[in-house]
Amino acid sequence: MSDMAEAMVAAAGFSVLISFIEILSKSKAALQQLLGTRFLLYVLILILGNTIATGLASASPPPVSGLSSWYWNAFLGVFGFQAIIQNINVTFASKGFLTINDWINTARDSAVADAVEAEADSKLKKIQVLAKRLAQLPLATLNTHVAAMVNTPNAVIELAQQAQQQGLDEAFLKALTLATTDYKKASQI
Repeated sequence: MSDMAEAMVAAAGFSVLISFIEILSKSKAALQQLLGTRFLLYVLILILGNTIATGLASASPPPVSGLSSWYWNAFLGVFGFQAIIQNINVTFASKGFLTINDWINTARDSAVADAVEAEADSKLKKIQVLAKRLAQLPLATLNTHVAAMVNTPNAVIELAQQAQQQGLDEAFLKALTLATTDYKKASQI
Protein backbone atom coordinates (compact mmCIF):
# COMPACT_ATOMS: atom_id res chain seq x y z
CA MET A 1 0.00 0.00 0.00
CA SER A 2 1.34 3.45 -0.87
CA ASP A 3 2.19 6.03 1.78
CA MET A 4 -0.73 8.19 0.65
CA ALA A 5 -3.21 5.29 0.92
CA GLU A 6 -1.88 4.45 4.39
CA ALA A 7 -2.22 8.10 5.39
CA MET A 8 -5.82 8.22 4.12
CA VAL A 9 -6.72 5.05 6.06
CA ALA A 10 -5.06 6.46 9.20
CA ALA A 11 -6.91 9.78 8.75
CA ALA A 12 -10.21 7.91 8.43
CA GLY A 13 -9.37 5.94 11.59
CA PHE A 14 -8.51 9.14 13.47
CA SER A 15 -11.79 10.63 12.25
CA VAL A 16 -13.82 7.73 13.61
CA LEU A 17 -11.94 7.88 16.92
CA ILE A 18 -12.45 11.66 17.21
CA SER A 19 -16.17 11.22 16.40
CA PHE A 20 -16.68 8.64 19.14
CA ILE A 21 -14.77 10.69 21.70
CA GLU A 22 -16.64 13.92 20.89
CA ILE A 23 -20.16 12.47 20.81
CA LEU A 24 -19.63 10.25 23.88
CA SER A 25 -18.23 13.13 25.92
CA LYS A 26 -20.91 15.62 24.88
CA SER A 27 -23.92 13.28 25.09
CA LYS A 28 -22.93 11.15 28.11
CA ALA A 29 -24.82 8.36 26.33
CA ALA A 30 -23.90 4.70 26.28
CA LEU A 31 -21.84 3.55 23.31
CA GLN A 32 -24.71 1.57 21.76
CA GLN A 33 -26.86 4.73 21.69
CA LEU A 34 -24.46 6.50 19.31
CA LEU A 35 -24.89 4.37 16.25
CA GLY A 36 -27.60 6.27 14.44
CA THR A 37 -27.92 7.95 11.07
CA ARG A 38 -26.89 11.36 12.39
CA PHE A 39 -23.75 9.95 14.00
CA LEU A 40 -22.81 8.19 10.77
CA LEU A 41 -23.33 11.45 8.85
CA TYR A 42 -21.03 13.25 11.28
CA VAL A 43 -18.39 10.53 10.94
CA LEU A 44 -18.60 10.68 7.14
CA ILE A 45 -18.21 14.48 7.15
CA LEU A 46 -15.10 14.22 9.33
CA ILE A 47 -13.67 11.38 7.25
CA LEU A 48 -14.22 13.34 4.06
CA GLY A 49 -12.63 16.51 5.40
CA ASN A 50 -9.75 14.75 7.11
CA THR A 51 -8.89 12.53 4.14
CA ILE A 52 -8.98 15.48 1.72
CA ALA A 53 -6.74 17.48 4.07
CA THR A 54 -4.47 14.43 4.41
CA GLY A 55 -4.22 14.17 0.61
CA LEU A 56 -3.25 17.84 0.45
CA ALA A 57 -0.76 17.35 3.28
CA SER A 58 1.02 14.61 1.34
CA ALA A 59 2.78 17.35 -0.66
CA SER A 60 4.62 18.31 2.52
CA PRO A 61 7.66 16.24 3.55
CA PRO A 62 7.97 15.01 7.16
CA PRO A 63 9.85 17.48 9.39
CA VAL A 64 12.10 14.78 10.82
CA SER A 65 13.93 12.32 8.63
CA GLY A 66 13.04 8.76 9.51
CA LEU A 67 9.48 9.74 10.48
CA SER A 68 7.07 7.70 8.43
CA SER A 69 5.49 9.95 5.82
CA TRP A 70 2.08 8.27 6.04
CA TYR A 71 1.94 9.04 9.77
CA TRP A 72 3.05 12.63 9.21
CA ASN A 73 0.51 13.13 6.41
CA ALA A 74 -2.36 11.70 8.49
CA PHE A 75 -1.38 13.78 11.52
CA LEU A 76 -0.99 16.97 9.49
CA GLY A 77 -4.20 16.27 7.57
CA VAL A 78 -6.40 15.64 10.60
CA PHE A 79 -5.09 18.52 12.69
CA GLY A 80 -4.67 20.75 9.63
CA PHE A 81 -8.32 20.18 8.80
CA GLN A 82 -9.27 21.35 12.28
CA ALA A 83 -7.34 24.58 11.64
CA ILE A 84 -8.92 24.98 8.21
CA ILE A 85 -12.48 24.57 9.45
CA GLN A 86 -11.92 27.23 12.09
CA ASN A 87 -10.87 29.81 9.48
CA ILE A 88 -12.75 29.22 6.22
CA ASN A 89 -15.98 31.08 5.68
CA VAL A 90 -18.20 30.56 2.64
CA THR A 91 -19.41 33.94 1.45
CA PHE A 92 -21.93 35.15 -1.06
CA ALA A 93 -22.24 38.81 -2.08
CA SER A 94 -19.64 39.74 0.57
CA LYS A 95 -21.70 38.16 3.35
CA GLY A 96 -20.57 35.09 5.23
CA PHE A 97 -23.50 32.74 5.33
CA LEU A 98 -22.02 29.51 6.62
CA THR A 99 -18.60 28.38 7.71
CA ILE A 100 -17.40 24.82 7.31
CA ASN A 101 -17.06 24.78 11.07
CA ASP A 102 -20.78 25.60 11.36
CA TRP A 103 -21.62 22.65 9.11
CA ILE A 104 -19.56 20.29 11.21
CA ASN A 105 -20.92 21.71 14.48
CA THR A 106 -24.47 21.31 13.20
CA ALA A 107 -23.80 17.68 12.27
CA ARG A 108 -22.10 17.05 15.63
CA ASP A 109 -24.89 18.70 17.63
CA SER A 110 -27.46 16.68 15.72
CA ALA A 111 -25.56 13.47 16.49
CA VAL A 112 -25.33 14.44 20.17
CA ALA A 113 -29.07 15.18 20.32
CA ASP A 114 -29.80 11.83 18.65
CA ALA A 115 -27.61 9.99 21.17
CA VAL A 116 -29.18 11.81 24.14
CA GLU A 117 -32.67 10.97 22.87
CA ALA A 118 -31.74 7.31 22.32
CA GLU A 119 -30.25 7.16 25.82
CA ALA A 120 -33.41 8.65 27.36
CA ASP A 121 -35.60 6.18 25.45
CA SER A 122 -33.43 3.30 26.58
CA LYS A 123 -33.64 4.38 30.24
CA LEU A 124 -37.40 4.80 30.02
CA LYS A 125 -37.81 1.30 28.59
CA LYS A 126 -35.67 -0.16 31.38
CA ILE A 127 -37.72 1.66 34.01
CA GLN A 128 -41.00 0.45 32.52
CA VAL A 129 -39.83 -3.17 32.33
CA LEU A 130 -38.68 -3.02 35.96
CA ALA A 131 -41.95 -1.37 37.07
CA LYS A 132 -44.00 -4.11 35.37
CA ARG A 133 -41.98 -6.74 37.22
CA LEU A 134 -42.26 -4.95 40.58
CA ALA A 135 -46.02 -4.44 40.13
CA GLN A 136 -46.39 -8.24 40.32
CA LEU A 137 -45.26 -8.24 43.96
CA PRO A 138 -47.91 -8.50 46.68
CA LEU A 139 -49.16 -5.00 47.55
CA ALA A 140 -47.96 -5.29 51.18
CA THR A 141 -44.43 -6.12 49.97
CA LEU A 142 -44.52 -3.26 47.46
CA ASN A 143 -45.70 -0.87 50.20
CA THR A 144 -42.81 -1.94 52.42
CA HIS A 145 -40.27 -1.17 49.69
CA VAL A 146 -41.92 2.19 48.92
CA ALA A 147 -41.82 3.13 52.61
CA ALA A 148 -38.15 2.16 52.82
CA MET A 149 -36.92 3.75 49.59
CA VAL A 150 -39.03 6.87 49.00
CA ASN A 151 -38.02 9.79 51.19
CA THR A 152 -41.56 11.06 51.75
CA PRO A 153 -43.11 10.23 55.14
CA ASN A 154 -46.54 9.28 53.79
CA ALA A 155 -45.49 8.03 50.35
CA VAL A 156 -47.49 4.79 50.56
CA ILE A 157 -50.70 6.62 51.54
CA GLU A 158 -50.17 9.48 49.07
CA LEU A 159 -49.55 7.10 46.16
CA ALA A 160 -52.61 5.01 47.09
CA GLN A 161 -54.75 8.17 47.21
CA GLN A 162 -53.36 9.43 43.91
CA ALA A 163 -54.07 6.09 42.24
CA GLN A 164 -57.63 6.02 43.59
CA GLN A 165 -58.40 9.67 42.69
CA GLN A 166 -57.02 9.37 39.16
CA GLY A 167 -58.15 5.81 38.45
CA LEU A 168 -54.61 4.48 38.19
CA ASP A 169 -53.20 1.04 38.86
CA GLU A 170 -51.95 1.43 42.45
CA ALA A 171 -49.39 -1.36 42.28
CA PHE A 172 -47.94 -0.09 38.99
CA LEU A 173 -47.81 3.51 40.25
CA LYS A 174 -45.89 2.40 43.34
CA ALA A 175 -43.62 0.16 41.27
CA LEU A 176 -42.94 3.01 38.85
CA THR A 177 -42.14 5.29 41.79
CA LEU A 178 -39.62 2.75 43.07
CA ALA A 179 -38.04 2.30 39.64
CA THR A 180 -37.64 6.04 39.11
CA THR A 181 -36.54 6.82 42.68
CA ASP A 182 -33.55 4.47 42.67
CA TYR A 183 -33.32 2.16 39.68
CA LYS A 184 -30.31 0.22 41.00
CA LYS A 185 -31.85 -0.57 44.36
CA ALA A 186 -35.28 -1.27 42.88
CA SER A 187 -33.81 -3.66 40.32
CA GLN A 188 -32.43 -5.77 43.19
CA ILE A 189 -35.87 -6.34 44.70
